[in-house]
Amino acid sequence: MVETNAAESNAVPPPLAGLSLLVVDDHADSADSLAILLKLWGHRPLVAYDFATALKTAEIEPLDAVILDLALPGKSGCEIAGDLRKLDGWKRTPLVALTGFGDRSHRTQAREAGFDFFLVKPVEPDSLRTLLDKLLRTARLSGRMVQLADRHSTAATETATLADDAREFARKLQEAASIEG
Repeated sequence: MVETNAAESNAVPPPLAGLSLLVVDDHADSADSLAILLKLWGHRPLVAYDFATALKTAEIEPLDAVILDLALPGKSGCEIAGDLRKLDGWKRTPLVALTGFGDRSHRTQAREAGFDFFLVKPVEPDSLRTLLDKLLRTARLSGRMVQLADRHSTAATETATLADDAREFARKLQEAASIEG
């Protein structure tokens, strides 16, 4: 788990295509305010006010990260994090705990539940933006790596085809040489 710090801020250009984020908080004003801020920064936030909506959204929407309050009625943010980690494709999706509880026990619980980052309310906007910029850079690098892997795979397939063609041509040359000789 990484704790963000405003002093870590690097000069990062604003996102060209922001992150797809799920904000989960039972306090509608907090969730909606955060979503507005995220939109202003160029991200694409979705909002859920309860665990059922959060899980349903996670099952149908591809998301780059989830910002999740720990103190939710009915099911804690730590329990939801555990549920998310069980879904296909969610093992590596960044989970950000955003909570009013900043003591060591809550940080430990969050880490053990599968959270990658821990922020304390009221969150410092620079800290949140720095974290999201790092997540965006990571998502872009990951996407670029997938593109390069696809190109490498295509090149390997083309190379194998050329090698097969060369072997066939060599075989035909040997046949022709043995017929003439």
